[in-house]
Amino acid sequence: MASSVALWILLCLMPIIKYVASFVRFHPSDPEQHIFTTTSECRLIIEGTRFPDGKQNTLSSYEARARKNGNLKWTFGIQNAFTTNDESDAKKFVKEAQRLISVAGVDWDGLARELSRMIEGIIDKNLDGVQARIAVTPKVRALSLRTSLWVISSEMRNGIQIRTEDLANLGKIINSTWIDMKGEAGEQKVLEFKDNADLQARLSAVLPTTSPTFETLWRIVLSLFIVLRGHHNQRYKQILIEFARKPTTAQFRREYDNGISAEFIVKEGLRLYPPTRRIRRIFKFPVAGSIRQQCITAAANVEACHRDMEVWGPGALEFKPARWKEISKTQRENFLAFGCSPFLCPASNGFGTMAIGLLVGVLSDAFGDREEWVLGSDEDKDLAELQSGEKLKNDRGAYEGLFFERSAQATGVVL
Repeated sequence: MASSVALWILLCLMPIIKYVASFVRFHPSDPEQHIFTTTSECRLIIEGTRFPDGKQNTLSSYEARARKNGNLKWTFGIQNAFTTNDESDAKKFVKEAQRLISVAGVDWDGLARELSRMIEGIIDKNLDGVQARIAVTPKVRALSLRTSLWVISSEMRNGIQIRTEDLANLGKIINSTWIDMKGEAGEQKVLEFKDNADLQARLSAVLPTTSPTFETLWRIVLSLFIVLRGHHNQRYKQILIEFARKPTTAQFRREYDNGISAEFIVKEGLRLYPPTRRIRRIFKFPVAGSIRQQCITAAANVEACHRDMEVWGPGALEFKPARWKEISKTQRENFLAFGCSPFLCPASNGFGTMAIGLLVGVLSDAFGDREEWVLGSDEDKDLAELQSGEKLKNDRGAYEGLFFERSAQATGVVL
């Protein structure tokens, strides 16, 4: 039980009610798909018991979810609340997850020191060479993975060190395996976990006694870090840096003289760049005059919901943390970054937003000085997007070529 919960925690530290396959491999040719974008429709899809047109699902809400998450069992070798049809089992997982990620139970000071130590090691190692260049995305993945492991692994808190390279390698293969599993890069051959020697080896290098999997946390951290670095209001970045230096709940919720808190900044990042862009469920309905049942895949488009101008106003695509100071009931219901009842992510208790804020704050503290570090990319298209000031891409393959360079060695300033 504890091992399985650990696997799940690594998946759900950030809001994820993932939309992967049924109990056999899922590809885009899966059953007929319907996509919904309004708040009421999306909440019905996530619940999974009733279609927006009023028809009742013959599957239970847990079956509707499990049949869209079966590839987690195939690809990563795990069984958890996302893949079980049994409500009782799912609730046991949730209860244990809530215990593990209790905000009060996390050593936030210790985690902040560990992340800072890790970043210092990354910088020192890269400065040994003639060209001081630090790849951004792999390091963000490694830091995010370490945050996840910190919560579930007493060994890490007791001083056993894990190499940054092993974390970065694990984060990379999990991300690529996830993309292959969902067919995002086209039709791919996805190995069953028991046959995926590379994934197993990377897992063993990090946690020899367990087999965790990890997703999505790094993407919102990367997006929010880039947004804050390029934003004209640099006070936002400083607020997260101050939180990282004093990582308490009170500091996270403290409203500064501009009316903004670290919590508001993180929630606005989650609104614009939800790690789970779409949440899918399976619906089955009786076919009139037949013993057959119609099978439909329905998707709640969380990203579109979060950017709905009817809910968030004409500035829905703009990064405005101040909107969270006077959030309306309609807007609160529209915010689905952590899912909704009955599948509300345990990280919605405050742990998820604080973990994001801490990671972005630590990164900003280390690399936030534009006079010392400049952000560049090996991809000209990425450079153009970052310089445009438009909203960022929100997919797993985005911005792989980003790097930091010391100002004296940089070939060009981007942000």
